[in-house]
Amino acid sequence: MTGTLINAVAVAAGSLLGWFLKRWIGKDTETAIMRALGAVTLIIGLNGLLTVMLYTDASGAIHSRYELLLLGSLCMGLFVGDRLRIEERIDHLASGLEKKLAMEHFTEGFVASTAIFCVGAMTIVGSMNDGLYGDSSMLLMKSGMDFIASMILGASLGISVMASAVSVLIIQGGIALAAPLLQTFLTAELMSLISMVGYGIVFMIGLNFLGVKNIKTANLLPALIVPIVYYLVIT
Repeated sequence: MTGTLINAVAVAAGSLLGWFLKRWIGKDTETAIMRALGAVTLIIGLNGLLTVMLYTDASGAIHSRYELLLLGSLCMGLFVGDRLRIEERIDHLASGLEKKLAMEHFTEGFVASTAIFCVGAMTIVGSMNDGLYGDSSMLLMKSGMDFIASMILGASLGISVMASAVSVLIIQGGIALAAPLLQTFLTAELMSLISMVGYGIVFMIGLNFLGVKNIKTANLLPALIVPIVYYLVIT
């Protein structure tokens, strides 16, 4: 779990540094950073979606796939998340911390940063390599990227971003520890499907950052289970 531990520390350190710099950032600059962050988050989500969904045939023609799976995953995930009141429960738990520690946007910062840091092929493949072979190279590269991202998130959303370091530790550490059991189950196709839905959630987070819509992104988290069920049914 060496790579996971370094990644978690990088996220915590980056968010702490961003929060420290936040006090010298004016309101207008903070708004501009949030908009830029929203635009980049949209691009990250869209890039991840297109990487999985687009492919070329032998003639070089571009085709798309998995549209219905993506739609079904997000809709079913949102339905389950609404029924479980995931975002409402996180808000309730966070309200006490926000008052006690004077933290704003705890839920937004925690959910958004967790999705950004814990969704994608680098998270799954890097953790698998770390757990199976002790190869931390991919997670070390991810740590550098996450340090910069967490610093920007911390400067705009505050210290709440640091809580996502725990998510990184639990999710990536869990995958690394379970790697011997997951090795035959987590095929390249399944990892692509999970990443696709995850990037769909990241895209929604970008919309929230831009203020386009107020989407309860925490309620979308159960959507990540749908591609696993789908894969088990078709294989």
